[in-house]
Amino acid sequence: MAELLLDSHDLQAIDRLLAPAVDGDSSDDLLPVGVLRALTELFALTVAGVSEINRHGGEPLRTRTFPPQADDPCEYSLRVTLQADTGPQVVHVFLGRAGPAFTVRDRVLFRLLTPMLEERVVAALSHRPVTHGLSPCELRVLTLVAKGAANREVSDALSVSVATVRKHLEHVYDKLGVRSRTAAVAMVFPQTFAS
Repeated sequence: MAELLLDSHDLQAIDRLLAPAVDGDSSDDLLPVGVLRALTELFALTVAGVSEINRHGGEPLRTRTFPPQADDPCEYSLRVTLQADTGPQVVHVFLGRAGPAFTVRDRVLFRLLTPMLEERVVAALSHRPVTHGLSPCELRVLTLVAKGAANREVSDALSVSVATVRKHLEHVYDKLGVRSRTAAVAMVFPQTFAS
């Protein structure tokens, strides 16, 4: 069966998919650019991408595509939804193209690659802190709060106004569905309250 689906070029691209991350790939990448590039080699005329979506609100947290500046509208697409056991995010790995339509071979091959893609995504998610959809600025503020800093101390440390610190904390509370600093810290940094 594999001989009907794959040729030697395909097998080389799959080897690149399975290869460990290379220089230039960020450790917080859900799928390194090398994996996305290999997907475009396996599926001709295709844009490959990964999107991280907030499971609760549905808003995209970030998206990465290869090629990076893909502007063509994608009339046809294949997508798989992955999620780790922890965290508020859902990850979509997708392929898109303007045409021709994806073949049976393409759909079967993408489905066969799904466990490997899932393994890469889950590994990436487990090696970074759970952010609960907080922006980098909100996370920096909450990190200082978790260390016991008052709003004025956070303001001084980050070179922002106290009003900005309060606004960031309001956004944190809204995103986490909590009402206090203590509850927010307990949710994002549970180890702080571990006995």
